Amino acid sequence: MEFDVRVGTEWFPKLHLPMFGTHQAKNAALSLCAALDILKDIEREKRRDSKEKLRFALNQVKIPGRMEILSEQPFVMLDACINAASCRYVRETLQNLNMKKANFLIGIPDDKDFLGVAKSVQDMAEKIILTGSKNPHYVFTKKQEEEAEKAGIKARFIPDLREAVLEIQGNIRNEIDAELPLIILGTTSLVSEVELEAKHHLF
Repeated sequence: MEFDVRVGTEWFPKLHLPMFGTHQAKNAALSLCAALDILKDIEREKRRDSKEKLRFALNQVKIPGRMEILSEQPFVMLDACINAASCRYVRETLQNLNMKKANFLIGIPDDKDFLGVAKSVQDMAEKIILTGSKNPHYVFTKKQEEEAEKAGIKARFIPDLREAVLEIQGNIRNEIDAELPLIILGTTSLVSEVELEAKHHLF
C-alpha cells in the first residue's frame, strides 16, 4: 500500500507498507504518531534522519497472516480471518484491488465462524474449499461442507492442506482456476502451516 499521513504540521507523503487494508494504514499512522512523540525532543537535524528511519521501518513491516502476500504470480494472500466481522476487511481489500473473483481456501474449526466467513465471500468466490490444520486442539470435519450446503454455499471439504491447495489452484482438475487469485483465510494454526508450505514453494 501507498498512503499519506499528516501528524500535526508533519507531512509524510507516499509511505509504503507491504500489506493491505485501510485498518493497517490507520494502525501505521497511530504508530507513527507515537514514534514522533517519542522523538519530539531530538534536535531538528537528527529528527530529519529519524523520519527517514521511520519511513524505512514502515516499508519493512511484516506481520505473518495479516493480509500477507505469499505470491504475486499467481496472486496468493493469507489472512488470519476467523469470523464474518474480520472478513469485511478482506472484502474491502479485494474490492480496492479490483478483484471481482477469487478462489478461497478456508481453514476455520467447526466450533468457530467458518460458515460466516464462507457466506461473506460467497458472491466473490469462484471456488470455496474448506480445509483443516494438523493442530490436535482444533476440530475440522466434513460437517462444514454439509452446513455450507444447507446455507446454499457450494463448497468442498478437503482436510489435507497441501491437497486442498493443489485442488483449488487447479493443478488436479481445472487449470483455468489456477489463473484466479487464491485467498487463504483461517485460524492461526492454519496460518503457520501455510507459512511453512510457502517456504517449501507450494505457491
